[in-house]
Amino acid sequence: MRDFRVIGLLAGATLVKALAGLATAKIIATSVSLGQFGQLSQFMALTAFAGMLAAGGIAPGVTRAIAAHKGSEREQDWIDVITQIYVATTVVMAVAVLVCSSALSTLVFGAQDYRWIVALLGVTQALVGFCALYQAFASAYGRYGVILASNAAGAVIGIALLAALTHYGGYAGAALGVVLLPAMPGATLLVMKFRSVRSRVAVDYRRVDMAKVRHMFSFSAITLAGAASITLGQMAVRDLVGAVSGWDQVGFWQSTIRISDVYMQFVSVFLLSYAMPKLAGMEDRQIRRAFVGIQGKVLVLFFLGGLFLWLVRHELYRLLYSAEFVGASTLLVPQLIGDAFRVVAVSISTLFMARGTVRVSLVYEILQGVLLFAGTALLVDHCGGRAPVYAYGATYFGLMVGMILMYRLRFRMSAE
Repeated sequence: MRDFRVIGLLAGATLVKALAGLATAKIIATSVSLGQFGQLSQFMALTAFAGMLAAGGIAPGVTRAIAAHKGSEREQDWIDVITQIYVATTVVMAVAVLVCSSALSTLVFGAQDYRWIVALLGVTQALVGFCALYQAFASAYGRYGVILASNAAGAVIGIALLAALTHYGGYAGAALGVVLLPAMPGATLLVMKFRSVRSRVAVDYRRVDMAKVRHMFSFSAITLAGAASITLGQMAVRDLVGAVSGWDQVGFWQSTIRISDVYMQFVSVFLLSYAMPKLAGMEDRQIRRAFVGIQGKVLVLFFLGGLFLWLVRHELYRLLYSAEFVGASTLLVPQLIGDAFRVVAVSISTLFMARGTVRVSLVYEILQGVLLFAGTALLVDHCGGRAPVYAYGATYFGLMVGMILMYRLRFRMSAE
C-alpha cells in the first residue's frame, strides 16, 4: 500500500513539473512563430543544461549517501560535505556563466543582445541546485510530500511569471521567463524550509573530507556526462536539421520530445527518488527480485501512458501547442518506441548507480548524445525532419541491449 502512495506522490510531483514544461511550450508556441519556437528551444536546452550542473550535479549521490547513513553519527559529516560542494560549485558556476554570457548569447541567439538574460543563469542555478539537493534529502527520508508541494507551488508561480513576461515582453520576455521558471521551486523551498536548513547547515572549509568529496563527484561525473552528452547532442541535431530541413521541422521535433519529457520525467524521478534508495541498501542476492518488481511497475505505467497519448495524439498537439503543430503527431509513435527502449536502459543504469558501479552508468550517459547525433547525421539527407526520432529509437535500442548484457554479466557473477 505504501508503494502506491509513494508512486502517487511522485507522480503528482512529476505531473505538475511536466505540466509546467508543457505550459511553457504552449505559451511560447502561441506567442512566437514556429521558427522562433525552434530557436528558443536552444535556449531552453541551455537552461536545462545549467540546471543539471547546478550544485555540482551531486543530487543522485546525496540520495544514496543519506539513505545509507540517515540517523547515524556519520550523517552530519555527509551534510557538511554536501554543503561545502554546493557553495563552491555555485560560486564557480556563477562566475563562469557571467564571463561567458556574451559568447553564449551569440551561440544561442546569434547576437549579444540577450547576454544579460544569459547572465541571470548564474543566479537562478543557485536556487535550482538548492532545490535538487533538498529534494534529494527528502527522497532519502521518504518525505515525498515536500517534493510535491515545492514543485506545485513553484510551477504555478513560474508559469504565471512566464505568461506575464511573454505577454508584455514578447520574444525577449519569453527568454527571460525560460530562465526564471526553473528557479521557482527552489525559491519556494527556501521560503518554506529556511529555518530548518539554517539549523542543520554550516560551511567549514578548514575540514574537508576529500574521500567523501570524491565519492560525491563520482555521481556528479554521471550527471555532467548525461547533461553534456544529451544537451549538446540535441543542440547539434537541432542545428543540423535546421540547416538541412528548416527550423519548422525543428519545431515539430521539439514539440514531440517535450511531450515525451512528460512521462520520462516521471520515470527519472521514480527511479532516482524511490528505486535508488531502495536498491542501495540490499544485498546482491536480493537485487534481481526487487529490480524486476520495480522495472515491471515502471514499464506498466509507461505503456498505459503511451497508449493514452497515442489515442489522443491529434487533439494533444492542438491543445498543447496549436493547429499548426498537428502535423508533428506523426513523430509520436517512433518517439514512443524509442522511449520504451530508453526506460529499460535507464532502469538498469540506475541499478548500477545504486550498487556503486558508476562506470557503467557513466559510459551509458556519454553515449546517448553521441549516438543520437551520429544517427541523425546518417539519416537526415534521406529522412529529413523525421531523422531525429528514427535515430533516437536506434540509439536506445542499442543502449538497451548493451545494458541488458552488462546486467546479466554483473549479477550472474555476483550470484556465482
